[in-house]
Amino acid sequence: MKKIILLLVTTILFLGIGGFCLAQDPTGPISFPNPLQADSFIELLDNVFSFLQYIGIALAVIMIIWTGISFMTAGGDPEKIKRAKTLLIYVLIGLGIILIGRGIIFVIQDILSP
Repeated sequence: MKKIILLLVTTILFLGIGGFCLAQDPTGPISFPNPLQADSFIELLDNVFSFLQYIGIALAVIMIIWTGISFMTAGGDPEKIKRAKTLLIYVLIGLGIILIGRGIIFVIQDILSP
């Protein structure tokens, strides 16, 4: 009996929802704003890389500060100093990649555009 009631309730719900979906808007078609703010794939990539660039630069600044703290708290231990220097090198390499990332997008755009 419970299965029949459950089947009846779900059927009524699906038919009710389907009826609302088939109704037409008398004012015309529904339009949605573009949430991505991009009209082409290249523009979308540019927006994504721009967002990632801001996050990457902020993280790089935080990591440089962390590296400075690591240097100061090393206490003359060669292993900790070596680890802090290695971290600083990696952060600077990552920051360089982040900064040339937008340039790569423009190069790709120039290659692909007619």
